Amino acid sequence: ASPTASNACVVFCPGFGAGAFQFDDVCRSVAEGGVDAHAMDWVGQGRSWPEGDMAGSDFGVESWVAQLRAFVESDELQNYERVYVAGNSIGGLVSALATARGDGEGRLRGCCLLNPTPFWSFWGPGGSPLWNGTLPGPPLLEAFGATWFGALKDQNTVRRLLGQVYAIPERADAALAEEIVAAA
Repeated sequence: ASPTASNACVVFCPGFGAGAFQFDDVCRSVAEGGVDAHAMDWVGQGRSWPEGDMAGSDFGVESWVAQLRAFVESDELQNYERVYVAGNSIGGLVSALATARGDGEGRLRGCCLLNPTPFWSFWGPGGSPLWNGTLPGPPLLEAFGATWFGALKDQNTVRRLLGQVYAIPERADAALAEEIVAAA
């Protein structure tokens, strides 16, 4: 995207398991309002699951903070004088941490927390005392996670849950539920 007259942009950061697709309509609306909008996936989330051997890979808050800060400093956003981040759920925690730490050039000016998660933040930036995010995970946690996510990975369940938290429940339609399930 090319910078607008305001020379500012907003980067939308998704929640756990979701992806940039979650912000398609939001980005369109923001852009129609005259501000450039970008959305990103976290590595290991959304449609950004790495290929190949992932042993030793780290997918957690600290790696996502580094990823967001690198995106803010990337060539794609280099021409913006001001960058704002808006994070949903875990994206809120990552956005707050990245903004508090800043970028090397002072262009990261603020953040907006959308449904910020209390779950991850209880543990702080170091992550869970049960697992540091490095793959492979502990077998017991992997078994629990597979069972839990398997139960949630139903389009009707996703749609019902989203309908309970969306300000406009009709926006939690079958297409969005399908995108989320496909990314999970």
